[in-house]
Amino acid sequence: MVREAERADAIYDEVQEQQGAPEERRERPWKRYLEAELGLRNHWYPAFFSNELKEGETRHEMLLGERIYFKRVRGRVFAVEDRCPHRAAPFSSRVECYTANTITCPVHGFTYDIRDGKLVSILTENDSALVGKLSVPPYPVEEKFSLVWVYIGDGEPRALREDVLPTLWNTPDLVMLPTTRYKIRANWRVAIENGYDTGHLYGHRNWASAWRYGAVLPIGTVNKTKDDIVLLEEPGAPVGMHVKSSVNTWVGEVEGVKVHMNMLDLDNVPPKEGGLYPPGFGPFLPCGLDVPGFPRPGLFHWEWYVPVDEEHHMYTILQGAQAQTEEERENFHREHEEYLARDVWVDPGTARAMEPPGFNNFDSFGREVMQHAYKNEDWWRRERLYKADYTIIQWRNLVSRHAEVVQTRAARGFAKPDSLTRSYPENPIP
Repeated sequence: MVREAERADAIYDEVQEQQGAPEERRERPWKRYLEAELGLRNHWYPAFFSNELKEGETRHEMLLGERIYFKRVRGRVFAVEDRCPHRAAPFSSRVECYTANTITCPVHGFTYDIRDGKLVSILTENDSALVGKLSVPPYPVEEKFSLVWVYIGDGEPRALREDVLPTLWNTPDLVMLPTTRYKIRANWRVAIENGYDTGHLYGHRNWASAWRYGAVLPIGTVNKTKDDIVLLEEPGAPVGMHVKSSVNTWVGEVEGVKVHMNMLDLDNVPPKEGGLYPPGFGPFLPCGLDVPGFPRPGLFHWEWYVPVDEEHHMYTILQGAQAQTEEERENFHREHEEYLARDVWVDPGTARAMEPPGFNNFDSFGREVMQHAYKNEDWWRRERLYKADYTIIQWRNLVSRHAEVVQTRAARGFAKPDSLTRSYPENPIP
């Protein structure tokens, strides 16, 4: 027991050592992570769900501060920078497509092949010498797992598999159903840390749908030893970590008032020891969270916190199940439609009569209320971490070790932060 206590103390000591004393305000060891306000360059990102772009349609998205214009041509999705190289007018400001393969600038008629970005015609100047010499930068695109993926980076893209959450890539017979894509005012780092923060379980203690799954959760959990974090850093494979919790706090108390999850029977409190998270749970580069076994054993839950700009991320949730027969596939579709999706997330403004928020709606709240201090009050250096934050410092150090290139607004000369407000219509976010 003495040995176990020493190992537990080592976690606390490491947390305190890495953050430093309050008066120090020194550089954190995860400096590279702090620089990644716009995300990590040279990675694949899920841009939107496949069913959001039909044949012949176009779509604008902003990822990592870059404006990107997508079009589906004969089943395949292509993407280019969403502004004409001539005078920077966005193609999405007014959609003009005279042929399946082309997009046209609505201001001066410069027309490009969406498949490679090359200028093929200028409608206002026949036989222009610029044709064939000018191009709009294209983006590599792949479509897999009900998602359209875009590579934000330079040079030859890495294999898509390196940026796909492991259980999504490796599990056979998966049925995958889109759950939500919702834009939230919080930096992607605040968001992803919220996703696996072992102390924030406290905020989920009143989850209204816990009864459906027999879910009894602690209000907090901490790692017992450093061995409870498994770092995954093999070359050519997804980089991330698995979180295994070992010590649970089921009941908190303040001045005699007991605080616990609404499903907890105080006469039958579960043991402190025992992993809360299923094998495989954890965050992965560039911005995803793998959550097998949620909201019930046998199901799969995948989240991404895709950077939009410095102050927003696109919260993307995909749910899945293994299904070998048509009946199993139909059952999962039915359950997803009836309750699975909305037990997890209810888009604000779409709640049905008397419908409670989903499990992850609290996470949106938590990110938004922390964002201001991290953005404007230097809270990345002022925060006072505790033992449960050991997972957070391990993630920050992991990203800092593997961030080849952090995204900056100088990367392609795109918009400055104060010019992000668009005066032309946005594509609606479902």
